[in-house]
Amino acid sequence: MGGYTSRRQLRYLGLLLVLIAATVAGIMLPRKFYEYRAKNTMGEGVPAIAYIAMGMQWDEGRSPGGWNGYHSELFMECSYNTELTAQISAEAAKDSLEYMIKHPDYMVKFYYYKLTEQWEREDFQCLYETLDFCGERTSVAWDIYQGETKDRLLSVMSVHQSLVYIGACYFCISGAARWRKRRKNEKNSVDCRKNDYLILLVTFIGGFLFSMLWEASARYAMPYFVMLIPYAADGLADVSYRIEALVRHGA
Repeated sequence: MGGYTSRRQLRYLGLLLVLIAATVAGIMLPRKFYEYRAKNTMGEGVPAIAYIAMGMQWDEGRSPGGWNGYHSELFMECSYNTELTAQISAEAAKDSLEYMIKHPDYMVKFYYYKLTEQWEREDFQCLYETLDFCGERTSVAWDIYQGETKDRLLSVMSVHQSLVYIGACYFCISGAARWRKRRKNEKNSVDCRKNDYLILLVTFIGGFLFSMLWEASARYAMPYFVMLIPYAADGLADVSYRIEALVRHGA
């Protein structure tokens, strides 16, 4: 059993290394190619801390943590100096954090609206982001984006979204209860193979935490929402089995 687990872990490690290498190559190779064609070198660009600092700001008329152009404007004001931009952004993020600590009611309100703005949008901004006001549009397409069809689509999406959240929550609660029971029965023994199916859930948790830090945008949350669907299906199936068992028992 130990040898099987070790080989399995080595395969996972190998796959992880391949994915990391592919990700790095997908970033570096196009950059090197364009630098070669342009006969110039690219700078480091806007630092990540500038996006985090922007994600802690709440401008009037905008959603909390949403895009306000802070990162790009600061980068240009710093003459495209990445290091200076990062330094000023870190100070701005520190100031925002200190203000939130001194005003906890503001912090709760800020992150409540920031998270709901991202995770409650039925279409995850897909209709808004693909809406083009320029040029002609057919009546059918216009109805999808601005008419009654849009309202119907959003209603269906809202139900679907709620079912996914409810099913995924039930899966986590029931799964935690089963895990505690199994761990007690197996006297704290752990089998890694039983936890392989949690990888998407762990990724979702990382994405949820990421949405708290980064620029707020529902479209960034959509890929992580998709990862909940298998767990929601499992949770809702378990609920249906339990209801069926209760009905049969009552009959």
